Amino acid sequence: LGTHNHDLLVADGLSIPFRDELCDVVICIAVFHHISTLERRLRLASELLRILKPGGRLLVYAWAFEQDHEEVGSRKFPQQDCFVPWHLAQNKNDD
Repeated sequence: LGTHNHDLLVADGLSIPFRDELCDVVICIAVFHHISTLERRLRLASELLRILKPGGRLLVYAWAFEQDHEEVGSRKFPQQDCFVPWHLAQNKNDD
């Protein structure tokens, strides 16, 4: 992608195609609320830990129920733990 020499991968977070203990750092941002059941959330957490090296760092960031609803991008949730469906945005230029 560009001149930064980065790799891009699209994969299922419940079955990450990396070997065990590969990563020094694993970052998971705004994902858990899209995982539909507690069992699947635990599988995701297990996968994140599986690919993390011993002594590595894991950052999990999730939306807070307690949001300032005046801020841009804030959402109102019906309860503390709720499933938020994910929908791919349609390109405005698509017919």
